[in-house]
Amino acid sequence: ANFATVVDTKTDDLIGQFKLGFYAEKAVFNKTGTRLYITERVNKQVRAFRIDQGPKFTQIAQIPTGTNDLESSHPRDLDLSSDGNTLYVANTLGHTIAVINVADDANTLVKAMPVGGLSTDVKIAGKWGFVSGQETNTVLNQRETGHGMPKIVDGIAIRNNGRPLGYTPVMS
Repeated sequence: ANFATVVDTKTDDLIGQFKLGFYAEKAVFNKTGTRLYITERVNKQVRAFRIDQGPKFTQIAQIPTGTNDLESSHPRDLDLSSDGNTLYVANTLGHTIAVINVADDANTLVKAMPVGGLSTDVKIAGKWGFVSGQETNTVLNQRETGHGMPKIVDGIAIRNNGRPLGYTPVMS
């Protein structure tokens, strides 16, 4: 959608709407309810909003989720660190997790970490981050082998178990 609807959860009344970018995907509030972060798939970014009494939602930043089109492709799920200073964003087709500094409204991309496969969901629990998605050719706890793309050996795309992929991939 390109808008969000605000609901009073005590009365279940609709109390307002505010504009978003096109194809907003997921949202997360900070612990105090003063900031809202929403992924926007089409523009490969996160929109940050300040929340004032009313409630009134004011956009304060548009934050890229990568440094290039590949690693920032299709931001979807997001979660905040336990101290609320870092936002983690799953770039589904980018095969990355964007790390964004949101402390004191810095709202800046720190880096995009390759995760070796489609990253559809990210959750933070204390010092741990969990990413779920789809299998890749990257071996767990080993060097990332190309953003989850099949490895080409002698002209044949190879799975992480060493067997041929069985078809010609679009990207490698």
